[in-house]
Amino acid sequence: MTSIRLATLFPYLPADVFLFNDGTVMTEDEFGDLTPVDIRFNSNGRPYIEFFDGAGKRFQVWLLREFYRAFRGVVPENHEVYAIDGNRANLRPANLAIRPKAATRSTFKLAPKTGLPPAA
Repeated sequence: MTSIRLATLFPYLPADVFLFNDGTVMTEDEFGDLTPVDIRFNSNGRPYIEFFDGAGKRFQVWLLREFYRAFRGVVPENHEVYAIDGNRANLRPANLAIRPKAATRSTFKLAPKTGLPPAA
């Protein structure tokens, strides 16, 4: 199983957090033991993890994008990462792909007042 230390992507984050290619996020304690990190989901279902620095400043890391960056490569400007199977909790790199932001926005655009997708 391959892992990436999150601090290599974000130097300001704790050095003991790892992203694994099976879609898990783990933290390492002082004894070298790994424990799963609590993954949260925002109101749109996007997975993230949250950290606080010593001064109480909050940092959020959006996991779809960072798993893609860590295991697949660069995300071009004006592109978003999405889960191929539609399950945003499935963070395996093989399940992640990129598409232009405009395509993502039009997919979720709703018709006024009905809450239904616009007619084609």
